[in-house]
Amino acid sequence: MALIFEQKQVATIKGKSIDSTDTYTIPGVTNGTTTVENAATQINKILGIVGRQIAADEYMTRTTVEEAVDNG
Repeated sequence: MALIFEQKQVATIKGKSIDSTDTYTIPGVTNGTTTVENAATQINKILGIVGRQIAADEYMTRTTVEEAVDNG
């Protein structure tokens, strides 16, 4: 059995609120190519339901996941 790391199609985005010191962690987002601004725009569609917004700034991070799989 030979194990390798395989990148999953999901990631987690973390960012700051536009109007407070709160930070938000949004799991389950795509790890596909996008811009910081586009990611914030799409996340804000959901956060807007509860009157919140995430800032598209230098504090935003996107963490991808790799899991060990058997390549045999």
